[in-house]
Amino acid sequence: MRHRGMGNSIAAMALAIASFSASAQQPLSAGAYLGLAGGSAQHDFGGTARAVGVFGGYRFGRFFAVEARFADFGSGTRSEVIDTCPFECIVSSVETVYERRSADRVSIDLLGIVPMGARFEAFGRVGYGRTHYEHMAGGNAPARVVVGSNHANAADVAIGGRFHVTGPLDLRLEAERLADADGEQRITTTWLSLEYRFGGG
Repeated sequence: MRHRGMGNSIAAMALAIASFSASAQQPLSAGAYLGLAGGSAQHDFGGTARAVGVFGGYRFGRFFAVEARFADFGSGTRSEVIDTCPFECIVSSVETVYERRSADRVSIDLLGIVPMGARFEAFGRVGYGRTHYEHMAGGNAPARVVVGSNHANAADVAIGGRFHVTGPLDLRLEAERLADADGEQRITTTWLSLEYRFGGG
């Protein structure tokens, strides 16, 4: 009887260890998280710029999360050749004018998540936020003289994947499209993010 009881205890311990090991491989199903993001923003206005961002959110179960985000999309630049004296001058004068638009944004986003194994999951993200645009112009590149700024509300949409690295750390790769608003051109950004999950393991 003693041996049988010892065998049952060992079996129970082994089952508990196996269950703990299996659960340690699963991403956290619910809880708060913070993240840092870096990427490349393609401005429809013109050009590509480096982008940086921070975000924080809360995950409700395995399939849904909500997060707040701040992103700096850098600036897009374009040039235009103009004739500064088209009529009255005997010899026309040509000048290249450079325009630059920078953008940063605060938004709230909803995530729909599809688990695809112990370490990987795909997700879609949709949100709405307020973007600040600053307009610069000048005769030399890059344009540095601020000629105006405005704020516009716009939606964003993204698709991506999350990979569970170890403990509370995840990696995210996603492609985001920011809609145009009030005459401001769209911005497409590829993000690579490091996410820390509180209570994760």
